[in-house]
Amino acid sequence: RRVLFRSVSNDTITDSTWTVPDGVVNEGANFNDTKTWITLSGGTLGSKYIITNTVHLDSGMIDARSFQLVIANQ
Repeated sequence: RRVLFRSVSNDTITDSTWTVPDGVVNEGANFNDTKTWITLSGGTLGSKYIITNTVHLDSGMIDARSFQLVIANQ
């Protein structure tokens, strides 16, 4: 699955780091001036994982956002 975050301010994203727990695979992540994204795979059926994206903005601010990833049958 691909996950996308967008900047909610007028600041430019200058760096993006994703924290992914053991059991989930970061298949690739990238960012541009206004959004960051990651593609994930893996995980154990029925498990819940917290994924965090920390971005640095050109204003000097740092913004960290997390979401819960739940592994389930489709």
